[in-house]
Amino acid sequence: MNPVKIVFFDIDGTLLRLGHTAPSAKIHYALEQLHRQGILYYASSGRPPYILPDFHFDGWCCFNGGLCQKNDGTVLFSKVLDPQQVRTLVSNATKMGKKIVLAGAEDMGKNGIDPALEDYMAISKSNVPVDPEFEKRLDASIYQVMLGISQDQLDELLAGTTDLAGMAWYPTALDIVDKNTNKGEAILTVLEKLGIDRKNSLAFGDGHNDIDMLKAAGTGIARIMRSMKSKRLRMRSALPSMKMEYMNISSLIKSLIQCRWRTLGKVHIPDKDYSGSMADHQKKRRIRKK
Repeated sequence: MNPVKIVFFDIDGTLLRLGHTAPSAKIHYALEQLHRQGILYYASSGRPPYILPDFHFDGWCCFNGGLCQKNDGTVLFSKVLDPQQVRTLVSNATKMGKKIVLAGAEDMGKNGIDPALEDYMAISKSNVPVDPEFEKRLDASIYQVMLGISQDQLDELLAGTTDLAGMAWYPTALDIVDKNTNKGEAILTVLEKLGIDRKNSLAFGDGHNDIDMLKAAGTGIARIMRSMKSKRLRMRSALPSMKMEYMNISSLIKSLIQCRWRTLGKVHIPDKDYSGSMADHQKKRRIRKK
């Protein structure tokens, strides 16, 4: 068995239900047990570091892999967007009638109000101000651009740029990042810098922007509920060699701690819907026993 030394967690839709700011008590307890067993855990998210939930992470890969840091601030990897190409993108977005958020290392600012963008930012409960000096942000270091558009509008948005790409995990919004950065490359960099073998790593994710991470880790776990059938099918298409199996996060962490996890090296996607409270599941088990 390959002992797990580090776990990478996507945030929205994985550790947190969309729109929530805190995990369940079971997940919170399970994360504490990882530290007690000497297992590191990192956030791997499209979020900036300053709006990550306070889960006592050992570090994070933010902006979909554009910035990786230890929790003491040590930078493991950093890749900002080309400023001229950001200007081109902003110009394209303006022509499309879209407002955008520019995210730097310390804060975010937007150039106006857009319903789709507001809906997207509300997932992380982020109140991003309209910046009256938005133009000055274009001269600063920008890691990620967020805006409320669909995937089929991406070519129009990126016209005239060569090094930008869109990351989609939400149906009506995109994160714009450097085309050479993603969560997979990010966690490989972290593993190298920390001196941890890839086979001793585990990753959880639920969206398209997590696919590279799930492939890069020693074991990838895709956490998708039955109600998201189309999402599950897209993940299967992107990861055709996966084994279909379900294990929720808190149960998996318990298995890690008790040294019962023996399937490292596989990618898992659930076929069953295990959403709902623990009381609901216990009730279902009692009914089955009868």
